[in-house]
Amino acid sequence: MSILVCAASPTEHSACVRGIRDAGLESEFEVLRTGMGLENAGRSLQQYLKTAARPRLIVSSGFAGAFSPQLARNAWVTAENVLLSGTAVTERSFRARPFNGPGVISCTMVSSAELVSGQDKKLQRYLALPQPVAVDMESAVLAEIAGESGIAIMIFRMITDTPENPLPDFLGPLTGAFTTQGLRARATLGIKGISAAARDARGVVRLVKEGAAWPKMLRRGWSQNAALIHKINLNETVRKS
Repeated sequence: MSILVCAASPTEHSACVRGIRDAGLESEFEVLRTGMGLENAGRSLQQYLKTAARPRLIVSSGFAGAFSPQLARNAWVTAENVLLSGTAVTERSFRARPFNGPGVISCTMVSSAELVSGQDKKLQRYLALPQPVAVDMESAVLAEIAGESGIAIMIFRMITDTPENPLPDFLGPLTGAFTTQGLRARATLGIKGISAAARDARGVVRLVKEGAAWPKMLRRGWSQNAALIHKINLNETVRKS
């Protein structure tokens, strides 16, 4: 194994595993289910690196949201610059190896501790960046740990929501229930999310209908690109040796 793919949720993990298997490259990749959010992803990757063979490349994969209107739903994005969202004091930046695959769009990836969308006013300052901006909840901490460990990281994610087609609001507290530490806080967020979903029947139906296609597209993206990612990694390894 030379490439470690980090995917947050069981759905993302399964889609990545199946796509890599479709490409016939199971022996060259391992897929780690990190859990959702910065804390879970960071803890999972740190534990993995302590106990498993060191990978030559880490790939942050799964779903992401578009913050910039230039990015459409179902687009594939990569990033050379990964930002950890926060105040001007706490914001940090990390470098990643871009994946110049066919049709893959280069953007800036912004990771937040909370689920955010292109309509979130707290992140409006990122619209001034020269590249389109996508958002997720794991890439920055994965990039930080990879950098500290001297391992290259690549971003390869699929856009599921845009400013014009945002995720339903009830997903915010529901996601928080999986990422927040502490049983009481998780229970509170879970109840809040379920209550909000009960009041948004249209949002639930839309999410179920659209969300059913996302794992299939994520699997297809990996089946079509795993060989190229592997080849790029081999070429980089040979060039540096």
